[in-house]
Amino acid sequence: MSAKPLEVLAAGDLPQAERLSRDALAKNPDDYEANLALGVALAKSRRLLEAVASLRRAVELSPASRESLVWLSDSLRKAGRYQEALEAASGGLALVPGDTDFMFTAGMSLLALGRYPEAESRLRRVVSQSAAPQALHYLGVCLGRQDKTDEAIAVLERARDLEPHQAIHLVAIGQAKFLQRNIVGARRSVEAALALNPRHPNANLLMAQVLVQEGRQVESEGFIRRTLEREPNSAEANGLMGMIKQQFGQFEEADAFLDRSLELDPNQVVPLFCKLQNRKVTEADRGLIDQLSRLSESPRTSPHDRLVLGYTLGKAHDDLGRPEAAMAHYDQANQLGLSLLPSENPWSDERFIDLIDRTIELFTPETVAEWSRFGGESDRPIFVLGMIRSGTTLLEQMLSAHPAVEGAGELWFWMDHSHEAIQPGTMSLDPSRMSMLHESYLKLLEGLSADVPHVTDKMPGNSLFVGFIHGCFPNARILCLRRNLVDVASSIWTTYFSKSPDFGHHKGHIMTVIRQHERLRDHWLNVIPPNRFMEVQYESLAADPEPLIRSVLDFCGLDWNDACIRPENNRRFVSTPSVWRVNRPVDTASVNKKSRYGSLLGEFLELEDAHAG
Repeated sequence: MSAKPLEVLAAGDLPQAERLSRDALAKNPDDYEANLALGVALAKSRRLLEAVASLRRAVELSPASRESLVWLSDSLRKAGRYQEALEAASGGLALVPGDTDFMFTAGMSLLALGRYPEAESRLRRVVSQSAAPQALHYLGVCLGRQDKTDEAIAVLERARDLEPHQAIHLVAIGQAKFLQRNIVGARRSVEAALALNPRHPNANLLMAQVLVQEGRQVESEGFIRRTLEREPNSAEANGLMGMIKQQFGQFEEADAFLDRSLELDPNQVVPLFCKLQNRKVTEADRGLIDQLSRLSESPRTSPHDRLVLGYTLGKAHDDLGRPEAAMAHYDQANQLGLSLLPSENPWSDERFIDLIDRTIELFTPETVAEWSRFGGESDRPIFVLGMIRSGTTLLEQMLSAHPAVEGAGELWFWMDHSHEAIQPGTMSLDPSRMSMLHESYLKLLEGLSADVPHVTDKMPGNSLFVGFIHGCFPNARILCLRRNLVDVASSIWTTYFSKSPDFGHHKGHIMTVIRQHERLRDHWLNVIPPNRFMEVQYESLAADPEPLIRSVLDFCGLDWNDACIRPENNRRFVSTPSVWRVNRPVDTASVNKKSRYGSLLGEFLELEDAHAG
């Protein structure tokens, strides 16, 4: 007696099961078992679309068959036909209420369709009946997409504990921590995943994202390329590569990767944002603006992506000369951004004012003179500082075009280490610690550039640490940018930051920080020697750069070089939101925001008097 297709299938012989099924169907196309066996054999062979046709026929022949509906719904899901998979799984649940296979397929299909609350409900029911690692994993993914990251991590860690050698769970934990801006935690998770599977595409992609956040974009390229080698059609990897190329000023290459990314998935937010940062939006982009608006209103769009879309739509309407529409989007984006800031240790104006008070009190003219006696002789660093959005990126781009200057970007050294110059528990100087900081910082600069005489550090926040910096490097030049205060405030309000400043998204906090920064800058002008601290006016730099750049170079002890007034030719990595502007010829397009927005700037206009004073 010859074997039946289902028996051969059960034995694991897929080619033979397919042959027997087709032979049986040639004799009787309405043979239920032959249609089922053929569909299952094809599904197990990953020939999903062929499998669906046979399984549909099996369901037609035996509508009450649970097995054929399970295989049909699962094959439709794996084929990416999520709505049909959901309908098939719902039919199965009507047939067998509470069935975990149908519930899982329904949950997974809803997850893929972006219907996250419904997906969460189905997957929770699956986990309550059977805490299988796969169900726990995708419940965690679903929670993460709803910004329920703490619970997502807890659920994913349960999946990891059940399957400790599966990289997929570690990658998902890392992704959830990355969403929390816990870059250290994300790195630990992805390193563990790569130790298990060095070629895992999503692990390589996550490592690239971590490196980008750490400012190590050059290293990130290798991980993106590894992802693209395995998954050339990864929309996310193509988009990230486009963003990296953009930050290096390689705009044509960036556009190619961004276009490919959007071709693969037109509904991605970050590639759309990057594309529109590269150029001016015109009326011909009406369809694109409509697409951005639809994405912003879609329930599938995460809160963070909706934030990015708000700034993108604001920029689009600004380009089109529609200030009211632009500011409405910027206001909505900042309202959302405020709600997304971490709830622990929120920003306090009072604490910041107290910090400025204590800094001014500590660094008297006498203290500054005394501290500088213990500093080193090196004049290698050039510090470029000021309020964020005051023009620090542009000035560094111009200076680093000089052959004797290397641009290091924003270094966190003084943010992290300046307190080490103080004896613990006191406000007294420890000279030995000053010497240690001097040497440590020079080693950092040596690692960044061994051959060039000078290296710029353009961390705006170094404004807080000028006293420490001058004490350690009394011969270093410090350049402090000053820009119209209304323009600074409005630029902070209308700019998307990958990591928002703690005082961001709140006009009152922004104004407090600006006013206190003005106090501190005036203090440094009074206590730091004038041959070491120079104020640079952004508006003069934008309107007529050559005279001011000549003065800056002379201040820094550098000869004139024409390249310094052509920053658009200086192709180097720029990680700040100013990447597009500093790769164009210098102009005054960002000067006098009041003329464009007027009363729409609201209380920011109060800063006019402060600037005039």
